[in-house]
Amino acid sequence: MPRTIVRDGIDEAAKGQSMARAEPLRSLDATALRRWAVIARAGLASAASTIDALNVFPVPDADTGTNLLLTFEQALLAERFAVSPDAGIAELTDAFARAAVLSARGNSGVILSQLARGVAAGAAEHHAAWGPVEVSAALRLAAEHARSAVAEPQEGTILSVADAAAGAAQQAADGCLADVVTAALQAARAALEHSPQDLPALQRAGVVDAGGAGFVVLLTALVAVVEGRAGLAAPSDNWAPAANVSVAGACDLPVDGGPGYEVMLVLEDSTADSIAALQADLVALGDSVVIAGDDSLRSVHVHTDEVAAALERAARAGTVGYPEVTRFADQSADTTDRQRLVLVTESPDLATFAAALGAEVVRHQRLDPSVSEVVDALRALGGGVVVASTAGGLAAARAASDLVPDCHVVPAASPVTAALALQAWSDFPPGTTPAEAGAECAELIAGIQVVDVRTEDGDLAAATRDALGRLVTATPRS
Repeated sequence: MPRTIVRDGIDEAAKGQSMARAEPLRSLDATALRRWAVIARAGLASAASTIDALNVFPVPDADTGTNLLLTFEQALLAERFAVSPDAGIAELTDAFARAAVLSARGNSGVILSQLARGVAAGAAEHHAAWGPVEVSAALRLAAEHARSAVAEPQEGTILSVADAAAGAAQQAADGCLADVVTAALQAARAALEHSPQDLPALQRAGVVDAGGAGFVVLLTALVAVVEGRAGLAAPSDNWAPAANVSVAGACDLPVDGGPGYEVMLVLEDSTADSIAALQADLVALGDSVVIAGDDSLRSVHVHTDEVAAALERAARAGTVGYPEVTRFADQSADTTDRQRLVLVTESPDLATFAAALGAEVVRHQRLDPSVSEVVDALRALGGGVVVASTAGGLAAARAASDLVPDCHVVPAASPVTAALALQAWSDFPPGTTPAEAGAECAELIAGIQVVDVRTEDGDLAAATRDALGRLVTATPRS
């Protein structure tokens, strides 16, 4: 599984934030929501690999944390382009929810988009700021929208965690805003810890629900914003799977593995009646049916063996766009056969990119990474390729390669060349050896030079011309 090792006890995303506790917020405005989004995104990035490892239900494909992160991240990016910097809560939440529907990945991503749609519904009255009552109402609507999107709701999942948070928030709505969000978080954590009692697959695997864990990360970020403190939602030790339990073997799938395909698509111009008919059709064709959004734009998700029939039923319900079909067997092959890679970096964005591609990540901040950290990551994989984007990381990687058999180091001079090497690695076919992968990655980036473009007076064009001039001057003529 991808993992992230953070040194010094703090996450890079928290750098630069004041560690002093400010006065708790009495209400949430658009600025506070934007700050929540940044902290929540960083929290999901930090916890993604841990949440992936919890992924038992409905299919043990180890992607819930990654899907939540990528859905949130892409929706956040799209929202920034869709609204002006001075947009209010209603415009902000509506843009994010719509973007989440379009960017939803997997079952968990579709449910996340529906949670966002519920929050946006709570902002429809155009309040300039949300107090305790409005926040509790938004949490209630989010939980209701998420549950309504799932054709066959299952207790012990993110739906139960969201319900518990909403109920606790409503009970605390007579208090201050901090009371509301703290009560919601405490109830969500309790529901998450109880999830194995509600879902036998979780109990057999010795884990809590992956989607519910992601929801707790989002609430933890909200509490941090309201309480005026820095910090991320660190994964709990109690979330880790038991070492002697096979997560894949703990799920409820039949011997043949259940439905073999995941079908996702975007649906426009639907109606309530056509969606009701589509939901019934998809339930008959498979499972894990989730339909999020509204009549103008919906995201549809199903696990099925009847791909053509599912697409045809969707076409009856509205205008189909962006259909994606994933065969679970291919995902398993990618996980087990593809040569593994370790990235050593101090860049949080590069670390997120690498984790999304399936690489192991050793992150360092003020201090260079230790050789033992790189060795541990490599030994867990049984060798592989190491891409290092800093001088300290490269030194540790080279030292580690002397201690771990079948290890090949790719010296990337910057995050840019490291990203190129990562992209190349992700395209290698299963069965590529570490030596082949390392050699091709190193050859790809060997002739690439990266120049920083910096300006103090705002004249980016002049700074770019200057940087290109320095690059041409430094390049030997053949």
